[in-house]
Amino acid sequence: MFDAFKGLACAFALVVAEPALAQEQVFDDAMGAYYKGNYEVAVSGLIVAAGQGDTRAMAVLGAMHMDGKGVPKNIEEGLNWYLRASELGNASAQSSLAMIYFNGPDVVRDFGQAIKWDRSAAQQRWAFHGSLLESVYSNGAGLIPDTEEAIRWFAQAASDGDSLAQFYYGVMYLEGVGLPQSYQYALGWFIKSANGGDALAMRNIGDMYYNGDGVLQDFVMAHMWYNLAGAMGDKLAREARDDVAEEMTIAQIAEAQELARNWKSSE
Repeated sequence: MFDAFKGLACAFALVVAEPALAQEQVFDDAMGAYYKGNYEVAVSGLIVAAGQGDTRAMAVLGAMHMDGKGVPKNIEEGLNWYLRASELGNASAQSSLAMIYFNGPDVVRDFGQAIKWDRSAAQQRWAFHGSLLESVYSNGAGLIPDTEEAIRWFAQAASDGDSLAQFYYGVMYLEGVGLPQSYQYALGWFIKSANGGDALAMRNIGDMYYNGDGVLQDFVMAHMWYNLAGAMGDKLAREARDDVAEEMTIAQIAEAQELARNWKSSE
């Protein structure tokens, strides 16, 4: 009886696994054609894979329509594929969509949509923090079109209480992108963003306390902010919290944990 049950369980597992393996093969074959330059063949396979719900295929189709590979160049169709993949949680598509909305010129520039999708990608740890934030950290204003326009948008949205904009505005001060570099202003905007529940802002505050950037180095405060960000689902913050804990005493860790438990938004 037990052996029969195990056999039935194994058979069921194979039935479940085979469709998944077949879908994976469709995508792999399509990408094989893509890398060989057989774009029309790739498109056909990717459409099948996308129809099976493969968000990777949707993202690649978005890029191919944007670039005119294997299909006539069609910005609207490419955007639609990216949107489908992004709404289903594909971080690569979200990152690409953020840059499309941020840079233009093929679509109407929309900073709100840009940071929305960049944040979604960032939360899944795609690339560094997400394509926009990576550009700010690594390249400064050089990759940001119409920096003055971007600053005005972020300043207005941040002042209106948008926690995403507050975070990015803080990053611009932190890195001196289009604004005078200022740890004081960066920290102020990060705190406003953290009060709105932004985990990345909390982690950045933790980084500032850990490194002593604009504040006295304080492992207790760093641990507290990393802990708060970790509680919001930020995996990197949890790792940072565990790392800083190795440099702290048991009493300091207990103090940091108590601070995190009692922390309340100041707004």
